[in-house]
Amino acid sequence: MVRVKIHTILELKEILGQQVIELPIPQGSTVKALLGLMVDKWGARLSPYFADSEHGRHLPPIRILVNGQDIGFLNGMETELRDGDEILILPLVGGG
Repeated sequence: MVRVKIHTILELKEILGQQVIELPIPQGSTVKALLGLMVDKWGARLSPYFADSEHGRHLPPIRILVNGQDIGFLNGMETELRDGDEILILPLVGGG
């Protein structure tokens, strides 16, 4: 097992109950697997934010960064997570 820190804000913080969570995950887990574990742990309220994670991609309304880098510039949902990684999950906000 490795440990990662998940940072969230706004409504995701409300669902998870805190802004920063340290979570043990199996070695070799990907971002996709992490999102699945989070839905298993915190329930269906997360599903709208991780709408298409089972198909290997995420859709708005979230942006995911691993150690400050958008996963779109890494290996997307297949980005492998390592011990000590910091994951920022941001719900996108629109305005005008």
